[in-house]
Amino acid sequence: MSSSSSAIFTGSSQFSGDFQQVISRAVSFASLPMQEMQSEVSTLTAQSAELTTLNGDYSNLQLAVQSMDSALGVSSYAATSSTTAVAKAALSGSPSAGSYTVEVDSVGTQASAMSIDGLTPTVTDPTLSGISDATSYTLTVGATLETSNTYTINTTGTTLSDLANAINSSSAGMQATVVNVGSQGTNDYRLSIRDSKMEPVTIQLTSANGNSPGTDLLSPLTTGAATTYRVNGKPVSTSDPLSTSTPAITLAPGVTVTLAGLGTTTITVAQNANAVSTALQSFVNAYNTAQTELDTNRGQGKGALQGDSLLASVASVMQQITGYSTGSSGISSLTALGLEFDQHGVLSLNSATFASATQDNLTQLANFLGSTTTGGFLKMANDALTGLSDPISGLFQSSINTVQDAITRDNQSISDDQTRIDTLTTNLDAQMAAADAAIASMEQQYSYMSEMYQQMQTNAQSGMY
Repeated sequence: MSSSSSAIFTGSSQFSGDFQQVISRAVSFASLPMQEMQSEVSTLTAQSAELTTLNGDYSNLQLAVQSMDSALGVSSYAATSSTTAVAKAALSGSPSAGSYTVEVDSVGTQASAMSIDGLTPTVTDPTLSGISDATSYTLTVGATLETSNTYTINTTGTTLSDLANAINSSSAGMQATVVNVGSQGTNDYRLSIRDSKMEPVTIQLTSANGNSPGTDLLSPLTTGAATTYRVNGKPVSTSDPLSTSTPAITLAPGVTVTLAGLGTTTITVAQNANAVSTALQSFVNAYNTAQTELDTNRGQGKGALQGDSLLASVASVMQQITGYSTGSSGISSLTALGLEFDQHGVLSLNSATFASATQDNLTQLANFLGSTTTGGFLKMANDALTGLSDPISGLFQSSINTVQDAITRDNQSISDDQTRIDTLTTNLDAQMAAADAAIASMEQQYSYMSEMYQQMQTNAQSGMY
């Protein structure tokens, strides 16, 4: 907002310029408090912007601390396979470190079947016709009649596509597709069914209604077989191996292996500190970014927050974090992990020091770091940064709220002052206009009388009287 000046008053007397100056001077004096508040709002706006920037930087630093919480979890483990063509490993939860030998004797097969030859009519378009006029079928899956499972398949139509879709949406666990086995130019679409598991079963499909209920519609292609394997040489007997109907097996807590081919492989699961090193480097980067921004507000005449007590509070928190120590031997501080400050206060991670400190000391590293909820460096750092960056009660947000409240109050005062100044200007315009009009009237009377007097003198001199 800006102060008002007279844009209405235009006098006609010889004193109109003086009246305009009176109005301008009065408005200028009345605008001084408002101009001071406008300057204060500008300063407060800059402070709010800087507080928001710092809040973001220290929130990122807290995220870097929190990312270390899982650095000694599953991400600190790695699994390798000596022969990936035989098996690959994946880790989850809390893996068990160790070395495991996996021998795959058979990769297993999936049972499959296809609609039989000779069904009439031949299906040349699977969206228009089918292998039966039935709308209900019985699907039987099992090794023997006694151990088989049966599923009722109800279709929405009688086409081959309707039947395939109904099987796929059922709970039978079968994969049905429509395949063309005809020669070039002569379509012969068949129903192909494959078991989703590797298990010793056969697949049968019979119509349950229509013109020929009970008709067998499938011809077996392959009888399924389970994948067989041994772990660490067990079972010893090759005639009684372990078996699975899926390629993925649980080798140990948190260790899942996908069996892929015949042969033997060694799965090695080991823990390392690489994830912690990466997380610490992220912490270092976030710390330097936050501290660099904080330093822009230090020193005489520097930064929107220059002289604000908040700077000292933030610095105290950061000293608490970087100076954390358990007081014990070994890994007891960030310095012991290789974090170093240069002469300008820039933090860095000495990789060689970190590697030396953590080699064969992962338990000690875990004890020092702790977690953001239970204790150790991570809980202390996370709690301290929460005090700065909490979106509701953090120091930065509280300061932002205070500044924004002040801006709102000042803007309201500025608006009120502007209204007062506008009213003052209007009143002064009216008053000066009235005074100018009165003076102009007297000037006209004076001019009239002066002209009449001069005329009388002229007449007298010419002998008219």
